[in-house]
Amino acid sequence: MSCSRSSDSSGRGGAARHCTRPTNPIKSEVEKKWPNIIHLRDNSLVSINDKIYFIWGGAVSIDRAILKEGSTWFRSERTTLNIAKLLLLKDIKVFGVLAHTGPRPDILDDKQFKRRCKFDKRLIDDIMEEQSNICQIINILNPEVWFNGHYHTSFEKTITNGTKVTCLDILEIRKLIA
Repeated sequence: MSCSRSSDSSGRGGAARHCTRPTNPIKSEVEKKWPNIIHLRDNSLVSINDKIYFIWGGAVSIDRAILKEGSTWFRSERTTLNIAKLLLLKDIKVFGVLAHTGPRPDILDDKQFKRRCKFDKRLIDDIMEEQSNICQIINILNPEVWFNGHYHTSFEKTITNGTKVTCLDILEIRKLIA
């Protein structure tokens, strides 16, 4: 991507940033809602540095029993997976997955998780559905890497098919975008 800065003619000060994006050989479905923010749609592909990534957003909130629906938690936060579309991508070499959530880390506090399940009877079913979707993505696309940040901890692990899973905590994500 090439970018240039120009003076802001709106009278508000600052500078505008104008970017031209390289042509993506795969229709990337990048959605632009604001000039400086790129929104990536769920279940879409994007090319970054000549590598193709599958984009997958959302996650099950394990603390939703103590949150207020519609304010601090939204039912629409859950993941959705378009299997028909995913199957259309199976012959494309997808290098990685960029997602909010990912394969469950081995280091989660199971005692705390079980306590949360007592207050949220659907939680275990929703987590199992989410992990099933993750397995389907991995089995169909066979990505080399999977990046996510949902678990608010750092870990790396290689799962059975060879995918390297990297979970970044908020401080690491801030370093990447600073």
